[in-house]
Amino acid sequence: MNALMAKYEANGELVELDAQTVRDYLTNGNGKPSDQEVAMFIKLCQYQGLNPFLREAYLIKYSEKAPASTVVGKDAFTRRAAQIEECKGWQAGVAVVTKKNEYLEREGTIVLPDEKLVGGWCVVLRDGWEKPFKTAVNLSEYNGGNSMWNKMPATMIRKVALVQGLREAFPDKFQGMYDQSEMGTDGDLPENDIPQNPEQQPINGAKKKAMNDLIGREPERVEAAKKVLQGYGYSSCKAVLNGDYDDIMSDLNRAFVELTAAEEDVIDIPTMPEEIIFEDGMMGDEADGQ
Repeated sequence: MNALMAKYEANGELVELDAQTVRDYLTNGNGKPSDQEVAMFIKLCQYQGLNPFLREAYLIKYSEKAPASTVVGKDAFTRRAAQIEECKGWQAGVAVVTKKNEYLEREGTIVLPDEKLVGGWCVVLRDGWEKPFKTAVNLSEYNGGNSMWNKMPATMIRKVALVQGLREAFPDKFQGMYDQSEMGTDGDLPENDIPQNPEQQPINGAKKKAMNDLIGREPERVEAAKKVLQGYGYSSCKAVLNGDYDDIMSDLNRAFVELTAAEEDVIDIPTMPEEIIFEDGMMGDEADGQ
C-alpha cells in the first residue's frame, strides 16, 4: 500500500488519509512537511487508530528548516486509558519545595506563592500488578521557557508526568504517542473538529444560492436542472457535495445554453389571414368598371 495513503477504523469511524489532506488540513505551522514526515504521521495514526480529524493527532511543522513533530491531542491519552480494561485509574499532580525546604507532592496543579515548582508525578493502577506504577518528572528537563511553559508550568509538567505514566504502564497502547508538552513545541493547538474529506461535505449556503440563482424559476430551466442533478444522484441542490459542485455547475450552464438554442430554432409560422370577402358595392364604382 502507498505509504502516503491509508484507510482504517478509529473508534468505530472510517478514517481516510492522504498526503494532500494532511498538508492542507492537518498540519500546523508555516512549513511544508516532506513525504517522509507525512508518511510517518499517517502510519502512526493508522497503527494507533487515531483520528486526526477529531484532533486526536497533529502534525506540526513550524518552518521548512525545522523537523516536523507528530503530537497527540491532550484528551486522547486519558480517553484511551479509560477504555483499557486493565486500567483501574490514575492520579497525577505536581511536586513542590516549600519555604522550609521540604519536598511535597500534591494532586492537581496548585502551587502556593511561597512554594517552588520542581516537577510532576503520576500513579497508575493496573489490574494484576501488586503495586501501583509511579513515575516522576523533573521540571528543569522539560521547561523550554516558551509561552506555554511560562503561562502554566504546573499544568504542563503534570501533563508530562501523566502521559509518561500511562505510556510506561501500557506501552502497547501508547507506543509512539507523545504529548505536545513532551516535544518542545509551542503555541495553542486548534481544538475544533475538521470535516473528513471536505469534498464529501455538503456545499455551503453561498454555493447553494449560486446554484439556485443560476437555475432560476422558469419551468423549462427547472426541468433541465432536475435532469442534471439526477445524473449525479441528487434530488435537490441541498444534497450536492463539494466534490460534484463544479461539474454540476458546468453541466447546468451547458444544459441552459442548449435549451436556449432549441427555443431559438423553433420556426414561428405566422397565422394566415382569414379570407377577405368583398361584399357588393365595397369596391365602389372602380370595381364595376372592371
